[in-house]
Amino acid sequence: MRLFHWFHRKRSGEIAKKRLKVLLVSDRADCSSELINSIKTDIVQVLSKYMDVDKEHLEVSIVQRPDEKTGENHPAVVARVPFKDINKVIC
Repeated sequence: MRLFHWFHRKRSGEIAKKRLKVLLVSDRADCSSELINSIKTDIVQVLSKYMDVDKEHLEVSIVQRPDEKTGENHPAVVARVPFKDINKVIC
């Protein structure tokens, strides 16, 4: 566990790797990287009302999934949203 991870400066290789992933996902889904980044921002805004979202490790992708009835492929948004604390909501 890194106690001072917020002081850690990201290496350019790590940044380039993340950018390449976004580019590949957007290319496969035939949508812009701006759209995927907008989806990420919206997901974080909504879920932040209920939990402390780990924004650094959030992953959003658009994949092709076959329809169960027709077998045709349709785009689907897949999100992996790690969170730090879920006790943000007052019940």
